[in-house]
Amino acid sequence: MLGSLFARARAALTGNRVATPKLESAEAFVARTRSGEERPDGRRPKVSVIIPLYNPGPEVRQLLTSIQVQSIGRDGWEVVFVNDGSSDESVVPWLEAVAAQDPNVRFASIPNSGWPGRPRNVGMAMAWGTYVFFSDQDDELFPDALREMVAIAEANSSDVVYGKVARVGALTPYWDLQQRDIPQADVVRDKLAKSRSVHKLYRLGYLKEHQILFPEGRVRLEDHQFQGEVLAFRPRASVLASVPCYRWIDRQDGTNNSARAKVPGVYWGQWIRATMTPRDRGAATDVVEAIQVEAATQAFTRAPLKNYLLHSAVRRAEDYAIVRRLVREAVPATVDPHLTLIKRITLEAARAGDESTFNAALRFRASPLAAVVIDECTAPRPKPTSLPSFEVSAVPDVFTMSVTVNFELPGERVTDADGVERWSVPGVDGSRFDTRLLDGDAPVVQFAIRHRTLGTEWPIPGEPTVEPTAHGWIVRLNVAVDRQSNPFGGILDAGRWGVTMRTRVLGEAAKRTYTAPE
Repeated sequence: MLGSLFARARAALTGNRVATPKLESAEAFVARTRSGEERPDGRRPKVSVIIPLYNPGPEVRQLLTSIQVQSIGRDGWEVVFVNDGSSDESVVPWLEAVAAQDPNVRFASIPNSGWPGRPRNVGMAMAWGTYVFFSDQDDELFPDALREMVAIAEANSSDVVYGKVARVGALTPYWDLQQRDIPQADVVRDKLAKSRSVHKLYRLGYLKEHQILFPEGRVRLEDHQFQGEVLAFRPRASVLASVPCYRWIDRQDGTNNSARAKVPGVYWGQWIRATMTPRDRGAATDVVEAIQVEAATQAFTRAPLKNYLLHSAVRRAEDYAIVRRLVREAVPATVDPHLTLIKRITLEAARAGDESTFNAALRFRASPLAAVVIDECTAPRPKPTSLPSFEVSAVPDVFTMSVTVNFELPGERVTDADGVERWSVPGVDGSRFDTRLLDGDAPVVQFAIRHRTLGTEWPIPGEPTVEPTAHGWIVRLNVAVDRQSNPFGGILDAGRWGVTMRTRVLGEAAKRTYTAPE
């Protein structure tokens, strides 16, 4: 029967401070029936924010403050901290003291499991909210995050809400999901698999119904596996792009789990497992393929393969063997038509055992792919070749930009006997690839404005003109930037903003240089 999550674990963990229990396995938790117990104060918050802890630094204080000031109000939230056996407990006593004084803050300690999966599962066992939200210990929530995510969830009976993410220290992730609100999003049509992190709002009843838990122990990509299970059952989903929700802070001190060294064989074995999770949970074929497409698309941006060409010949041979395994086990040929050109060539070559073409494709990918000319800009720029930045002023002001992007690629455009356009590239070692151009291979140029401190980023709409050439494309784009508002109509935060540009061709982020107009 479809059981609920963690009834016995909840009974063992009630209260703010608990003894370290010997917890049952996650599988045992989901098999049990909920006992129907309520919070001692009888209140059921809308959202339980679940935060796994391991040697938390002072940043966790800022995170807690960002939850305490949520505009949803104190009746709308609780926070559940689960300490995963920290070895440095300098901050832990403070959190215990806060929990002892504040009924909205709950705290438990468990033996160290080595990764966030176990403490998140225990956090779900403790959660009283209708929804759960997973946060890392050193990130923050924007003030309206919980209120606005709950509002769109309730309006659309959503099982999961993709709130807008701002990233500090790195580019904004999942940019294709930041363009517009989608109250009723479809897993495949709206490409929800692009984001498989778990900084999202989930209806706890959905997770219980489908017995969805995190893998426990030292499991890389545990978030991808969890999200793969969520998407396997085609949830009712919403995308909230108009309200910043989660402030994801990349730290350069090595404390982020994802920044730790990766053992290639182990990492890619877990990548395969995460990719195949929807299939193993009985997902529909189109959902399985959607996950496979995104996994294949992202694979070559991840360590260790993104530095493939810099490795020794021995290491490249090892990496190539790994890719062949990935393709054989997790990326069937049925997904190839959904991939962009360089990914198609790379995976087809691996599948065929053609290492020379595989290498040629990755050399192609590493080539400079775009030159940018800023033809005209009405805003001041530090240098003629740079994009502008600005302070939000009290008086609305609009500036315009006119940009030309020349995508000059290795190889050439050819037309075959059937009138189909193809791209043909000779390799330096005599190899050559020649493959059909698909719609997704066309160039993309997008502008945005980004807050230099908060990391919040908003798209700037613009209609490009695209001109094919023998060796690529020329794209021309005019955009207008309102210093006072974002494209969703909101007022910009005070502070300094910069204009950013994203270019993509053949599915690859184009490496580009800026030049001044002649």
